[in-house]
Amino acid sequence: MYGTIKKELILEGLHCASCAFKIEDQINKLQGVSKATVNFATKALTIEVLSDSEISDIISKANDVIQKLEPDVVLKEKMVATVSCKKVLVLNGLDCANCAAKIEKTVRNINGVKFASVDFVSKKLMIEVEHRRDLERIVSEASALAVRIESGLEIVDQELPEMGKGSDDRINKTELVRLGIGTVLFMIALVFDFTFYLEVGLFLTSYLFVGGEVVLKAIKNIFNGQVFDENFLMCIATIGAFAIQQFPEAVAVMLFYQIGEFFQDLAVNHSRRSITALMDIRPDYANVKTSEGYEKVSPEQVKIGEF
Repeated sequence: MYGTIKKELILEGLHCASCAFKIEDQINKLQGVSKATVNFATKALTIEVLSDSEISDIISKANDVIQKLEPDVVLKEKMVATVSCKKVLVLNGLDCANCAAKIEKTVRNINGVKFASVDFVSKKLMIEVEHRRDLERIVSEASALAVRIESGLEIVDQELPEMGKGSDDRINKTELVRLGIGTVLFMIALVFDFTFYLEVGLFLTSYLFVGGEVVLKAIKNIFNGQVFDENFLMCIATIGAFAIQQFPEAVAVMLFYQIGEFFQDLAVNHSRRSITALMDIRPDYANVKTSEGYEKVSPEQVKIGEF
């Protein structure tokens, strides 16, 4: 729709495709929203509104919807600028201020470099390139030139965080430790012969380590009006098993469920990183022919029929 204002946001912690669909559906029902879409693969929420004055209020309402459906999801602004066109190199062994100035000047003259700066105090070379696809080549050339100017340099790549890439894209070590402790306690209770109450205590402790998070989510969702979800069903199944004194089955069901969720998150995050890598080779701009010649614009701004 013409005349609409588009706002792009990031849903950090979104791991449920069904929840993404629910979020999209509920936000589309908000007054003032022309269109809302959720891309589960990239965790991107795009909202189109008719009035710029309403965008702040609509984002606030959208956040309320998200917290009701998925309390663990955090709504963040999507940064327009990207650090994927920048690279920081640490020049270990740089002891000559004059050499630092020479390196900076030489790197700036490399084809495709938009800006380059050497901080002699921190021994860092920051390079900004015009196109992401040239970044690897330019870094290689810059490194070779720097070593040629100052032969004793050791160049180390300082990784910069990517915009929109949150902590949920990495392996959660805390979750691994929690599952590991729960599994060990479960195996101890299963293998060794203990008294009834000690055995129950071990199975219950193991269950809390493995499935405590699921129970808490189920309780939160019940208060938010979301009763019949997978968390609630897992609690019913496992608590029912405890009620009939099938303790190993109760813990095992929750353990296998959590392991399945863990591998699912790994697969989803791997897919997201692959998609991000593909996005990095997209064109940075498009040349659109106008009455005054060719104009560089963002690919998203190119309309059908333009060339």
